[in-house]
Amino acid sequence: MHKTLFAMLCLLFILPVVSALNPSLNPFSRTIEIGETARFTTNLPRNEAVFWTVARPEIIHVLQSSAQYVLVKAVKPGRSTITLTTDKGRKASAIVFVGDIQNVNKAKRKIGAAREVTLSPQQRTIPLGTSVSFLAKMAKERTFEWSVDHEDILTLRTTVGSRASVYAVKEGVAHVFARAKDGSVGDAVVRVVSKDRPKHAKGLQTKPLLITQRMPVQEE
Repeated sequence: MHKTLFAMLCLLFILPVVSALNPSLNPFSRTIEIGETARFTTNLPRNEAVFWTVARPEIIHVLQSSAQYVLVKAVKPGRSTITLTTDKGRKASAIVFVGDIQNVNKAKRKIGAAREVTLSPQQRTIPLGTSVSFLAKMAKERTFEWSVDHEDILTLRTTVGSRASVYAVKEGVAHVFARAKDGSVGDAVVRVVSKDRPKHAKGLQTKPLLITQRMPVQEE
């Protein structure tokens, strides 16, 4: 009886406090083309007082925002950072890259990182309605935070330490991200095709983004 009561008190009081102390954005990195929109969600309750800022508003515009999400639109090539700040001063950031893949990779290489996260495999083509597993590797690191940039195409099925499985729900191309405790990020690309199309079908030209970055990023 006492143990059950204690567990309920933890759920009612302790967990909300932990969430408030550690705001986060999902996904923590996103690549979009000019004219496209991206949605970032938070782990905060609806009644939390928050402020959204964009480091370079000439690159992305905020269309909608609340305590639980922000919707931005890409208007110019480049790199920008979205920052969430609570009324208590707690912050969380996410990076948005806008433009063609070559310029995006150049911008990412400028960020730099102390160590590198690599995913295996780095790219896969899978049929609709199937899943694929990934392994994240980094020196002296066993636990990673997993995310996908297009949840309408891929959904995270399982995440255990350095391993994650994603499930294909819609045709298209999406990236899978793994972030280490120090903020370093690695990614892989998945192309989802119809079931009647062979897995070895040609046309997968999108390359892994080769992200190596430390969060949060300070703009110049």
